[in-house]
Amino acid sequence: MATNANSTVEFETSVIPHLMEPLADAGDHVTFDTLASLFSEDGANAPDVRPNGLIAAVTVTPAITGTDNHVDVPSSSCNLNGVIASVTASPGLVISGAATDVSSVSIVTINAAGSYVVVQGTDGTDATFSEVYGDPGGPPFVPVDSIAVAQIRLPSNVPAPITNDEIFQVDGTHMETSTFPGFDTANFTGKVVFDSALILNHTGGVTKAVQASYAEPVFVKQKFANDFVPADEVPTSSSETVYQATIASFSTDLGAASFTAILSDGITDRIVQRAGSNLMFRYTQDEAKTPHILTQGRYGVAMTHKAEEHPKATITISAETKSFRVA
Repeated sequence: MATNANSTVEFETSVIPHLMEPLADAGDHVTFDTLASLFSEDGANAPDVRPNGLIAAVTVTPAITGTDNHVDVPSSSCNLNGVIASVTASPGLVISGAATDVSSVSIVTINAAGSYVVVQGTDGTDATFSEVYGDPGGPPFVPVDSIAVAQIRLPSNVPAPITNDEIFQVDGTHMETSTFPGFDTANFTGKVVFDSALILNHTGGVTKAVQASYAEPVFVKQKFANDFVPADEVPTSSSETVYQATIASFSTDLGAASFTAILSDGITDRIVQRAGSNLMFRYTQDEAKTPHILTQGRYGVAMTHKAEEHPKATITISAETKSFRVA
């Protein structure tokens, strides 16, 4: 059975920054990979994830002039390939109908230059619409560097004022916003994870673009550390007595992580100077082996200065999630 004689505690002391860059779909259209294995949460180093999409939904309407085959598109702001862009309104945007008397689907997009542009799909073989991207009578694929704003479905080639019933803007189906679906950063694996799969509505059958800036922690060993306690969930129970019975209830609390350290002077030590920061800590049970425990959170330092002894500190880490074990 192993002992803890060769254990180490390390803490985040600096970072390797990654500027805004495209993320790679891991293949499930939910998880997106980065070039890092861990994410820092220290102030400005925290991940900044920008999926392509409108920052706030806009409403495309039939042209107020009543002109045939025209829609009005208001101004908007969006995450566009890693930057926040403002898009100028486009009143009277032309929507072309099919070449013959069959169905046609067009998509109002924001292109890479930050302008509204209409992408027209392949004409249908009759007046029936398809929901499949790229099919005749279906929506066209959106360029990878563009954003879908609305689908316009015209049932014939006869010019006529567009109606509200021909404009489709369901978020996540016909329109792309930067907030849907929601997402989380998996800081202990260096990934971005969406709440649900992104649709494959862009050229080549891929998802919308997702970009992010982030920073990877660089660790330094804390000398003379001991008594590491991970942040784990602690079950608690309580009970209430009622007539002829007792009813129990259960809950789970997240305990704080902690360890102790003998310091140089308790003043200039780096871990003392950075107290209050939101850092990542790594505990390794055996420095010669891979398994370790990662904990991330804002930490505090409680110092003890006893006569004839080295300064001693208790480091308490208030973690937002339980410690992550890497085998």
